[in-house]
Amino acid sequence: MHGLLSTCLKIMPALALAAPLFVLLCAALFPPGSVPHAGQWWPDTPSLASLQRAWSLAGMGPALGWSLLIALSGMLLSVVVASLSALAIHLSRPLPRRLFITALVLAASVPYTALWLPRFLLFNALGLQDTPLPLLAPALLGGGPLLILLYLYSLRHIPMAQLEAARLEGLGLIGLWWQVVLPQLRGATLAVAFLSFAAFWGNALDPLIYLRSGAVTTAPLALHGLEVLGQGELSVWMAGAVWLILPILFFLVAMLPWLKSQESR
Repeated sequence: MHGLLSTCLKIMPALALAAPLFVLLCAALFPPGSVPHAGQWWPDTPSLASLQRAWSLAGMGPALGWSLLIALSGMLLSVVVASLSALAIHLSRPLPRRLFITALVLAASVPYTALWLPRFLLFNALGLQDTPLPLLAPALLGGGPLLILLYLYSLRHIPMAQLEAARLEGLGLIGLWWQVVLPQLRGATLAVAFLSFAAFWGNALDPLIYLRSGAVTTAPLALHGLEVLGQGELSVWMAGAVWLILPILFFLVAMLPWLKSQESR
């Protein structure tokens, strides 16, 4: 009974997360111009035409390319900044460390919407409108205070004596970070990488604010453009969302062998 309950508790969250994805994939297989009726989850004649129409109408090719470039760049920069910042805080004296952690918690409590106008005025004054740089700005802060706190929590599992011994051997902050800390924080690094990648990939608000000319278009912005089709082309709109989700699924599938190898250690 205990094993059955444990299995159910593991499966239920997965099913809850997979159900909307299943509905989305089924809706994308309806032919263009058709609207799924209540209780009709599977089309009578499944078709890939809606996926093809969404790809061409929204210009998904260039948009996915820009989104991939921004998400990968933001992910790498977030991992570097978050891990280095956490290490510097971890090595600081107790009082500054507590102050830094308090500041991170307070920063994480600030509503993101409260920063829209100040950020817009700042990037507008710098002449960075219609460039991907404002979209990458959160990566300069480690992708967010919570990611730095995640690294800080993980650093507690590395003995301070080991870090001090490495510093006595002449390793500076960068050498200590690269040779000692990162190899022992692979799980935290993977979590930060995935969370930051998903945040940059699914960012739909910043492109609406900063990308106006159409020279740079991300996948969420391209999906937003499909709204003009209306309810009559619901299947095309859902197909556009599928194009946005597929890279995340591929990323997860690619990570599975690595996750299994970590579990076996």
